[in-house]
Amino acid sequence: MNVIFALLILLFAIAVVETDDFFLVPIFLILLQSAFITELYFEGSGLETLLPLILVSLIIIPAMLYLVTAKTKRAEEEAILHGLTSVATLSILVIITYVILGTIGFFHLFTLEMANIQWLLIIIGVYGVLVKTDLRKAVACLTILTGTLHLFTSGFDLMMDIALLTFSTLLLLMLLYFAYRSYITNGSMSTKDLTTLRQ
Repeated sequence: MNVIFALLILLFAIAVVETDDFFLVPIFLILLQSAFITELYFEGSGLETLLPLILVSLIIIPAMLYLVTAKTKRAEEEAILHGLTSVATLSILVIITYVILGTIGFFHLFTLEMANIQWLLIIIGVYGVLVKTDLRKAVACLTILTGTLHLFTSGFDLMMDIALLTFSTLLLLMLLYFAYRSYITNGSMSTKDLTTLRQ
C-alpha cells in the first residue's frame, strides 16, 4: 500500500469524525470510502464482493445523511470532546494504537498495509461513536466501521456478506430516522435526548 494513500485514508476518516458541518461529512465519507474501496480492489478484492459495499457506503448512506441534514440542521450537536482537543485526542489515540499493535507483533510497525489501516479505522470509528453525541455522526462513524468490518467477512460466502451488509444498512437507516424524529420532536439529534422519543 502506498504510504500517501494510507495517510489519506486516515485523514479522511479523521475528517469524517471531526467535521462539524454536516454538509461536508457525506463528502468526506465518500472520499474515505472511495479510497478504501479502491485500495481493496487493488489488493485483489473482486468487484462482485465490493459492489454491495459501494452501494451502501458511497451512495445510500451519504445520500441519506445529506437528506436528513437538509431537512434538519447543518451544525453538529454538542460533543463530549470537540475542536482541537478532540482532534489531538483522536490523533494521539491512533498513534498509540499503531505503536502498541506494531510493538506486540500484530503487524510490522513500519508498513502501512490494509490490515494496519483497518485496525486504525476501527479505532477512529469507535472513538467517533463514543465521543460524538450527534446521531448523524454516529451513523457516519458506523459506516466507517461497516467498511472496515467488510474485510473480516471477506472469507464468507457472498450471500452471507450481502446479508450482513444489508442488516447494517437497515440499522444505519433506522438511526437516521431516529435522528430525524428526535429533531422534529425536540429540536435536537443528540444521543442525550433520545429518551424523549419514547413518548
